Amino acid sequence: MPNSPQRLLFTTPKRPYFIGPEDAIALRELYEELPYAAMGAAAALRTDGTILRGDDLLGFSRAEDAVTEIIRRIDEILANLHAKRP
Repeated sequence: MPNSPQRLLFTTPKRPYFIGPEDAIALRELYEELPYAAMGAAAALRTDGTILRGDDLLGFSRAEDAVTEIIRRIDEILANLHAKRP
């Protein structure tokens, strides 16, 4: 199997040469916030065996949006770091 996970090579993404104090603070806050947002999404999916639909998924949708926004902000900061390389 040419595309099996065992045959794919792992490559380490290139890291920025430096992270300034403002970016470090912002990244730290986002990474600290991320597990709580993810736990909120997981908690919203706990069920008693009934099918979740409509308003039942509102809590999950909000928590999922929070996770997505945190990841977007992390990616934005990291992309700007790569753009600032000397």
